[in-house]
Amino acid sequence: MKIPIIKTKLIVPAVKDDFLRRAKLTKKLKKIHEYPLTLIHSGAGYGKSTALSLFITDEQQVGCWYSISAMDDDILPFLTYLTYSIRGIHPEFGMELLSFIDQLDRYIREEEINLLCSLFINELFNIQEDITVILDDFHQIEHSYTVNRWMEIFLEHIPSHIHLVISSRSRPAWKQLTKMKVTGHLLEMTKEDLILSMDEMELLLIDNYGIELSASDMERIYKLTEGWVIALCMIAQQGPLHQNLIGIDEHSSLTDLFQYLAMEVFSKQPLLIQQFLEQTCILEELTEEICNEIVGIVGASALLDQLIERNLFIQKIGDKQYRFHALFKEFLEKQLKDNQPGQFQILHEKSARLFEKRGMWEAALIHYKKINQSSAIASILQEKGKAMLESGKLESLLEHLSKIPDADKGRYEYLWYLQGEVHRYRSQYSEAEECFQKAYILYEKKKNLLGMSWVLEGRANIYLDTIQPHRAERLLYEAIKLRESSLENSSEEAGKLYHLLAENLLNSGKTVKSEKWLNRAKSQQVSFLDSNLEARIFLRTGRFEAARQTLNQKKESFQSKSSAVLPQSHRETD
Repeated sequence: MKIPIIKTKLIVPAVKDDFLRRAKLTKKLKKIHEYPLTLIHSGAGYGKSTALSLFITDEQQVGCWYSISAMDDDILPFLTYLTYSIRGIHPEFGMELLSFIDQLDRYIREEEINLLCSLFINELFNIQEDITVILDDFHQIEHSYTVNRWMEIFLEHIPSHIHLVISSRSRPAWKQLTKMKVTGHLLEMTKEDLILSMDEMELLLIDNYGIELSASDMERIYKLTEGWVIALCMIAQQGPLHQNLIGIDEHSSLTDLFQYLAMEVFSKQPLLIQQFLEQTCILEELTEEICNEIVGIVGASALLDQLIERNLFIQKIGDKQYRFHALFKEFLEKQLKDNQPGQFQILHEKSARLFEKRGMWEAALIHYKKINQSSAIASILQEKGKAMLESGKLESLLEHLSKIPDADKGRYEYLWYLQGEVHRYRSQYSEAEECFQKAYILYEKKKNLLGMSWVLEGRANIYLDTIQPHRAERLLYEAIKLRESSLENSSEEAGKLYHLLAENLLNSGKTVKSEKWLNRAKSQQVSFLDSNLEARIFLRTGRFEAARQTLNQKKESFQSKSSAVLPQSHRETD
């Protein structure tokens, strides 16, 4: 399954002429080209993305930008987007890598992560000039094992002409960072580099808001905000500062300060703007069309432009796409949930149904998850879970599946099978067996022969993965019998099982039987038979010339496609 590319995630955020240019920060950012890795980490609202987009725009740097979202939390979507970000400058980049990704067999194992990293690095060497690659909002996927493992391997072998910049709310825990820092290969910027100085704060207030303060007021605001950019901007929007700061304790936390200021900003907006903010804050990305449908109005673009003009912490990320600042979005959504729980439920459900209708089922899942609609999530995964599995989104899939009650899985037995497959790909075999057993019982009750066959195939794959051919053989014969008896059986479904049985028989030393089943698989004309199974059979039976010809044909086929083909699993060499 190919991963759809949202182009707005690969665009450098637009900057305004009135954005504050900070000499000290810019001077440090100019050193990016001296380091293979730059880390910029701080909490939300310190201007990480703004600083980077200003640097790229003002310095006219050629940079590849990738705004990471929560849906990119597996290696395949992450690597696909990363490749397309570089393609924005070098259109030919990654052709072999993307072709390779298209043929991957779902879950990525350790040796496959190494292979993906090698292909990526080798393609980078085809580019002669220096490249700056910016990964913004890395904290969205910091929990992903496969992404972090890939990053560690990449940083260990990062080419000298690559300058990777990572912006995140937290510092990654990669082992390579200590070595890179000691050897002078890491440029690091923290909150201390991003907070405004007293002079910068004064300049921002005068130039952007036309506000001049006494030294005592300036000092008080500086103590309150601790140089936190978003808080200062909110204070500046309040009008008469001395009135609006009454009651704020200088010892309050920055979180409390933000909540107070956000409420002040929100409460001073016209009623129409307040309602629009409340109803659209649940969306990750705003467009006129989606806002019109969710809010039930015509002409949402005029309201979106008003929000931009009022500096209401909304950012234009494309020609027609907008996004709220993360902190302001969290505030608005919390307000809606606390004060209007019924409306919160209705809007999320409305959004989910809209995205379902448009085939944007991952976005729909996010909205259903926020209102704990486990039945709706189960229904989507019953239909679309296989696509998530095949696109390598195992972590996201397992997270959704683990939150669905067993009662719902009892109605959607395919979910138990899916969960078993996820565990199997993660080498959690006992958990996989347990899920497969539950799925089999439910399929058996419904006399669903195809479903029963899927489960037996899953169990057989466990024994193929763990090199227990005698245990796998019985299950495969039984799965074939059920699949051939099923009215829903297809030639591809049957051919896949024949091929698995042929591989298993060869592992058991039953070469003649293996060849018979392989010929049956080939007779089904399935397109996925990319392994070296036939060549292995020839070698086992002394037909060396036939083996050599077979391997040469495959080699030529791979070269003509400008891609390699990955082994189906760790049990088979390339």
